[in-house]
Amino acid sequence: MNQSSKTVLLAAACLLIILSSAATVVVMNSLSDGRSVRAEGELPLRRYDLFESYDECEADVKKAVVGHVVSLVSDDRAARYDESSNTNKLFFLADVAAEDSTGVHLEQGISQIFARCDVSAETNRIEGVYLRRESDPEYVEAD
Repeated sequence: MNQSSKTVLLAAACLLIILSSAATVVVMNSLSDGRSVRAEGELPLRRYDLFESYDECEADVKKAVVGHVVSLVSDDRAARYDESSNTNKLFFLADVAAEDSTGVHLEQGISQIFARCDVSAETNRIEGVYLRRESDPEYVEAD
């Protein structure tokens, strides 16, 4: 292979790299990661993953429950995205031991409390923590 053939092959390889890079940039810009842009200059909408705020929800549920949380279990199968409110809903089951005013655990046994944590799918901020005992028909917002 002579020098001019090597030069032509090198130029063709460089041209191929440049064209494929340019095509990749064009395609990536046209797809824009599947997100829609609201208005000129605003950030694109993003729907956060269902479990991205799991740790924050778990901590807020523990704070909202009155008594000592012995265990807190997530019900991952019940977790869902609620399109009407644009929120991710995470569900937990807490085993709670009652405490007196000094923080001593009372011997009254353990009660179960169901908890729901509503998180904005757009901002990933917790919008509310709701609790209910097994006997309660509906969730009530925690203080």
